[in-house]
Amino acid sequence: FSEAIEIARSIKEEDRAKTWVLADIAAELAKAGSKEKSESVFSEAIKVADSVKDAKDKAWALAGIATGLAKIGKTGNALRIANSINNEALKAIALASIATELAKTGKVENALEMAYSIDRKTWKAEALAGIATELAKAGNKQKSESVFSEAIEVADSVKSTWLKSDALSHIAIGLSKTDRIKNALEIANTIKGGERKVYALSSIATELARKGNTERSEAIFFDAIEIADSLKYEDKARAFAGIATELAKLGKVRKAIEISFSLKY
Repeated sequence: FSEAIEIARSIKEEDRAKTWVLADIAAELAKAGSKEKSESVFSEAIKVADSVKDAKDKAWALAGIATGLAKIGKTGNALRIANSINNEALKAIALASIATELAKTGKVENALEMAYSIDRKTWKAEALAGIATELAKAGNKQKSESVFSEAIEVADSVKSTWLKSDALSHIAIGLSKTDRIKNALEIANTIKGGERKVYALSSIATELARKGNTERSEAIFFDAIEIADSLKYEDKARAFAGIATELAKLGKVRKAIEISFSLKY
């Protein structure tokens, strides 16, 4: 983790991504059992966020910290930071993460209450998808299906193509994690935003590979690569970066590196 921390520290203070990177590292440290070091890096992330002058960038930075805290179950601290965020959209991102984490700990009613309180439809849908995924993992299939249906209904009401695509991609991924691959692919194929579609397909391909369905996984990765190759500029780069990340998760490091080096901005 030392090298990762040093790289994070090299990011300029005014770059809002710095807090997200530090928060992610802090969360991973906590998962690895390094509680003291994790708290130290979280404190560092908060100091960086406090130093950001632009209001929107500061809100984004705080959302990253709240999300990181939520990932390790510190929902109380995460909620306190989320409630301090003045930007409603960024606050919604943080609350969606917290709602999912509450569901992971079995606090489903609290999680649903929080999800329903989110004004922004995109992140309300993402929160509901996260809760539905956790319900399925806990064996509550009927309730999971009901909440997934709610998530889809909310996502379908989003007017912005990109935001709708983002919401649908999270629903598709959630469905794939609950062994509903057919439904996941149906949702993924309705996504109009190319980069988000690639994100959904490559994540579904990863789930299939983990379950031993290598042939189908490779076919879906191929589809994702074809779509990514048809995109332009930043969308193309982000799409291929996402594919490389998923391949790396499966241990296909050489292929991931090949894709990473082929990226042209």
